[in-house]
Formats: sequence, C-alpha cells, structure tokens
Amino acid sequence: MGLLDKLRRRRPPPPEEQDEPSAAATPEQLHALFGRPDGTAIVDDGRSLTLEQLKVGELAFPTGRVAFCDPLVGDGSLFVTVPPNAAGRASALAVRLAPDHVRVAALALELDPSPVSAWRMHVPEGVTIEPGSIYGFGVDAGVACFADPTAIEALHARQAAYYDQPGPLSGPEPVVDDMYGGEQALDVLLYEAEPGLRLAISQSGWGDGLYATYLGTDAEGRLVRLMISFDLLSADHR
Repeated sequence: MGLLDKLRRRRPPPPEEQDEPSAAATPEQLHALFGRPDGTAIVDDGRSLTLEQLKVGELAFPTGRVAFCDPLVGDGSLFVTVPPNAAGRASALAVRLAPDHVRVAALALELDPSPVSAWRMHVPEGVTIEPGSIYGFGVDAGVACFADPTAIEALHARQAAYYDQPGPLSGPEPVVDDMYGGEQALDVLLYEAEPGLRLAISQSGWGDGLYATYLGTDAEGRLVRLMISFDLLSADHR
C-alpha cells in the first residue's frame, strides 16, 4: 500500500454530491467576505449559509519563499518570493451549511496590513493559460496549506518516519491525527513540523480538486496577501 493510499484511508468521507457553481466567487468577492463579521448570513445557490472567520496563526518563511500546495502529497514547488524570514498571519473563511456541517471556502495569508488594491491569479513565469481557465495545484488528501518549502520537507520527513517504522504503525500520524483524530475534525491547523517551521493548513472546500492561488498587491505593487480559493461559493452569492 502506497503513501497516497494510506492518506486516502484516513480522509473523511466525501460530502454528498453538489452541483458545480456556474461561476466561482472572484478573489475580490472572497476578500470582501473575509472582512464581514463572524456569523454574517448569506445566500448562495439557494442555500442559507453563515460565515465563520477562522484564525489559523502566525508562521515564518525563513528561506523567503511562500509555497502553496497539498502539504501531505505536494512538494512545495509552487511558491512566490518574499524577504527572507518574512512572517505572515493565516486565516480561513468558512461557511456553515448546517449546525454540524462546516466547509472552508478560502485560506488566506496576510503578509502586510496594507489594503489590497489588486488581485491576480498566480501563474508561473512563462506559462500561459486559456481565458476562463485557472492555474493551480492539485489536492488529493483534502487539505491545502501555506508554508515555507523547508517546513513541507520537514513534514514529509515526519511522514516517512511514521510510515517506514517496522511492524504495525504506532504513534500519531503527522497532520492526519491532529486534524481528524479527535472527536470532531478540525477545519484549520497550525502545524509545527520542526521548531520554527510551521504550516498553515485548512481543509479544502468539498475536498480534492485543482485550486488557484491569488496574489493581492497594494497601491505600490507590493505583495501583501495571498489567498487560495476552494471554489465553494459562487459569484452570485448575496
């Protein structure tokens, strides 16, 4: 049994099938929802939803790279550069569909409190995409993250030590037990793979898929915020 199969065994069961929204909420719309009070009621695709603002925590980027990926199976090769040892504060936008049903709509990372003047999709230099398409990273373990690539490498080293132990697996499974091992699954997690190497992790909307990362810049063109959209909300929400 491979690593991915082991991760799939531990994932929560997929939700009931949902119709894909005709057009996903824009980064501008999601950013505005991050500014709404906790408990705000909205309507989307005929569903009454309640917004929940989730704090994840602070993390540093010692190598000056902010990577975004599925931390359990991704390699951190998609990233943007920031000053070495920059720090940021992560948060998530969630929606409550029922008293016992919460889904994460977006994961954000604030690098600077300056207002965002413009958003653009992260597309690596030299890559072109067709109009209406997205460039993103694949999620196959139901979670996504922001982290320094060295933190992702440290997490993978912990995973390898866990899966490669002789005999029956024992001890906590990295990240998986932290998020799903309790009586109630966590929607977000600040995971410290090694001292000073943290990952800001959230569940990814309805689960696996391809998700874009958006870059928010201020009036001077400086990168001040990143956001991963999980395509949970439509552009027609109100």
